[in-house]
Amino acid sequence: MSRLIIFALLFLWSATVSAQDTVGPIGSVEAGDFRALAVTADGSRLLIADAENDQLRVYDFNDPATPTLINSVDLEGEPVAVVAAEDFALVAVRTPDSGDAVRVIAPSRYSRPQGWREINSLDVQEGVSRLVIAPDNAWVLALSPRTYTLIELLSAGEINWLPRDSALVDAAVGNDRAYLLNSSGLSTETLSANVTMQSAAALELDGAARRISLNVRLTLGVIVLNESDLLLFNPDTLETVSTLTVDGAAITDAQFVSGEQGEWLALTREGSSDITLLDVSDPADISEREPLTTGFETPVQALTTYNELIIATDGQTVRIFQS
Repeated sequence: MSRLIIFALLFLWSATVSAQDTVGPIGSVEAGDFRALAVTADGSRLLIADAENDQLRVYDFNDPATPTLINSVDLEGEPVAVVAAEDFALVAVRTPDSGDAVRVIAPSRYSRPQGWREINSLDVQEGVSRLVIAPDNAWVLALSPRTYTLIELLSAGEINWLPRDSALVDAAVGNDRAYLLNSSGLSTETLSANVTMQSAAALELDGAARRISLNVRLTLGVIVLNESDLLLFNPDTLETVSTLTVDGAAITDAQFVSGEQGEWLALTREGSSDITLLDVSDPADISEREPLTTGFETPVQALTTYNELIIATDGQTVRIFQS
């Protein structure tokens, strides 16, 4: 009899651990045509690019379980990407003009009610599709099909930018260094005042590059190769830390999740509403966790992370998860 009780207790403990490994939603935002997501550096604002209304929605995010809309900002263009600094945002928009733009959205400190509004705008090359920002909020890269634009952030109202004629697959930025990914290799350039760039180092890649991401501490980076291969590297030296192949559909995005329990990679997959989670706390010994089941009926369209939070959308609903 005692053995049966022990087995039953072990079964219940195992079920509890499995349930804890499955991350559940803690909050959500409904309705819209959501294209991109970002959280301000202090974690107080959730920003959602709404292409249905050509707006940036700004939410109070101090309680992630109940995001509260502050206001929506008209953008005069279709938003496709958004990044957030400490207290302002940059939104890439497609315009009917010959080029596109990056709108700078910040709190309106001198009007009532005190919502957010557009205070600056930068011209970029046509077809802008992606923005990446440095963890220290000093630099942004805006990617277009045949060019990219380096943006130096001094403040929301004081910005320097420089277009560069080079086609990139993806890019990342941090520690005054740009990580520029093309189809067959990674190159880095040192960044300095007045949008000055100087070649630093290069890494040849064995496979077709698709995506690059850095963790917020800039101690680990990941490159997605081919469809489902990952290369983890040291951002300082570009030395390879580990490589692995993740079973399943092609990886469409990779974002680091940093929490008190460790560090993970959140991967979105082509045609999937689930998010693959890899424990990379020890990059030399990577393990796969239970996938995050979002509950979306259609594939994940956009993903962002903030500390231990994972924020995802299928285009119609934004859901917030805590790892």
